[in-house]
Amino acid sequence: MREAEGYVPEYERTVHAMSGKTNDSLNWRRKLTNGEPVTVVALGDSWTYGSVAEGWYEARESAMNPELIRGSWVMQLRRRLQQLNPQAVVVNSGKGGWTAPQALEAFDALVTPHQPDLLLLNYGINDWKRPISLERYRADMERILDKAGELGSASVLWTSGPVSAQSGETYGWHSPMKDDGFPEPFARFNDTLRELAAERGLPLADAERWIEAEWREGTDISGWFYDSIHFLQIGHDRIFACICETLDI
Repeated sequence: MREAEGYVPEYERTVHAMSGKTNDSLNWRRKLTNGEPVTVVALGDSWTYGSVAEGWYEARESAMNPELIRGSWVMQLRRRLQQLNPQAVVVNSGKGGWTAPQALEAFDALVTPHQPDLLLLNYGINDWKRPISLERYRADMERILDKAGELGSASVLWTSGPVSAQSGETYGWHSPMKDDGFPEPFARFNDTLRELAAERGLPLADAERWIEAEWREGTDISGWFYDSIHFLQIGHDRIFACICETLDI
């Protein structure tokens, strides 16, 4: 998996200066290693919330409580970090169906109170479907990153997908999304995340390309899909592994 095309295999140690507070990108790692309190916030859509990982059905019956989704990549990350440091806190601020503009508007409610040391950020699928313009999506993602920097938080971006779509690859899924009327292909949104990571010197966990690499190498991923945009548990396992390798934990 380390050789997956386009995947950043180790934690980037040079981060461009951002507006607001000067941000030590390795401060979270120092705290984690030294056993100090360290807070990670995961901000995103249904992939972050936990659809459709183990425990998702229980969560739906309990007011959409993400704490019950034991298989989500966020809960897996919490368990991993707390094994390394019992004082680590991982907050799931994922909201199913949300877009980058919604996240920006709610940033002060979902992120600021936690004063994170590290923000794990992903949007795009719902921006694409809504549709939100690519320009608006990029501008709002940049502002979210700026606001995280103002809090003194490091940021990591990650990509979701791939999506089974009629206009591109179906990956063997029997009901690909009919997307011929969309202004942009979904790939443009993930490419925007890659561009932002490169421009700002941020780590990128490119889970989409990890999974695509497996598919290109002959793995049948058709059974991984719950629908055209969500994977079953195996998708969360791949995101978790990709983020862990990106963070070198």
